[in-house]
Amino acid sequence: MSSNNFKKAQEWFENLRDDIVNNIEKLAGFKQELDRLEIPLLPPSKNYSKAIFNVEKTSKGSNAVRYALGAIKNVGEQAMDILVKEREENGLFSDMFSLTARVDPQVINKRQLENLSKAGAFDELCDNRRQVFESVEILSRHAETSRRDINQGSLFDNVDEGTIDNLILPAKADWKINDKLRYEQESLGFFLSAHPHDN
Repeated sequence: MSSNNFKKAQEWFENLRDDIVNNIEKLAGFKQELDRLEIPLLPPSKNYSKAIFNVEKTSKGSNAVRYALGAIKNVGEQAMDILVKEREENGLFSDMFSLTARVDPQVINKRQLENLSKAGAFDELCDNRRQVFESVEILSRHAETSRRDINQGSLFDNVDEGTIDNLILPAKADWKINDKLRYEQESLGFFLSAHPHDN
């Protein structure tokens, strides 16, 4: 992709990015335009996405657009702003329990956790989407326990995490690829990680 192309795309992107959040029809058109301009669209990520679409450098130094957390269906931009602020102030999330310990359960509820897992936003923390999706009750209880603890860090002090049942996500076989892509499309507005016709 030429730098000229990217400059044009960036101007177009800056004008559109606030308008396309939570508009499935516009999101699909947005993806098509990025494909036409040969601009990579990176998947949503709890550790790298912002609440809105943003431009970032890939590991190879080229420009790409990162999918917005706030554009995932039934999640909400305001809640994702709070999560991103926590991450920027206190560092990346190391696993699912790190996230639920640090983010107020009033900010991210069970439904939001489910939709984020279907979208693949937790893949860096746990690449088994079904495992996260079916563990939202455990994760929510952990978030509530952490919030009640005056010293949140004390929840983990002098304790082997492996000995605490609710710090282990139950083993589950991941969704079949077509189910995973169907949930992804429902949450993002289009197929992103792959396409059913590829299989």
